[in-house]
Amino acid sequence: MNIAVISPASANCGTTTIASFIALELGARGKKTCLTHTSPKSSSMLGYFGFDEDDEDKTANPSRMVRMLKEGILKREEISEYCRPVNNTTEIYSANDANFNHEDMNYALEYIVNTFPHDFVVFDIDTKDFDNDNVKLVLSKCDFVILVIEQSLYELNHFKDGYKKIERYIKGKPQMMIVNRYNPVIGKVNDFADALGIKNIRKTSSWLYLRYNPYITKYEINGKIQSLHTAMRTNDSRIIEISSDVKNIVNRIMKFKTARLRGRLAVKEAENTQSNESNSETQ
Repeated sequence: MNIAVISPASANCGTTTIASFIALELGARGKKTCLTHTSPKSSSMLGYFGFDEDDEDKTANPSRMVRMLKEGILKREEISEYCRPVNNTTEIYSANDANFNHEDMNYALEYIVNTFPHDFVVFDIDTKDFDNDNVKLVLSKCDFVILVIEQSLYELNHFKDGYKKIERYIKGKPQMMIVNRYNPVIGKVNDFADALGIKNIRKTSSWLYLRYNPYITKYEINGKIQSLHTAMRTNDSRIIEISSDVKNIVNRIMKFKTARLRGRLAVKEAENTQSNESNSETQ
């Protein structure tokens, strides 16, 4: 299942944070998960997890993976060799090679969205260029879209224009709105939803939030977002609210996946029944 995390309004509003928490929580539930991004190089993802952003792996790097894909010699079970392990169930695919360009990333993303052997792939769409081929590819191939927004006048003023640019690629797809750094003093989520006034989002998505907590920034700056997520699962009183928020977000994703699976099984059962009836009539 492919999950796209994108902000229609502005940069630096937390898409990498949201995508990282989702990947870690899915992994903690035993789901093989890959976290990646759409730009050739992420400005923050590796740093959040404590990886050295200046360290290029010469033995298993993205450029080598793309070359092997083009030559048709890379096996599906070898994909993890080109990902950075976070833990037993979660890994990161991040282009961190000076020779890796936009075309290479597009080729890699085409493979990732169609072939990666993971239960979930979480895409941090870390650019505001919505006409970018990588963005269009991921949005058109994703199964679930998470739209991230913050409580500010700027976000309200720019959300609609940004959403219109990506709507054609995500129209009809299940969508979730997440208000990041949420603070109830500023206003309730329902008030913010009303202020945006985009009716089709309200019909097709769930409105959730990730509350403001300074520990998120503290752990990200120190490259320990995984340690923060581990602490979130121990009912630490200082972060119990954001722990609940992340669980609610992933619960909603899992609910969608279960419903989709049931729908597919129902369709298959109906097709089998129809086939059996046709065979009976023929006999």
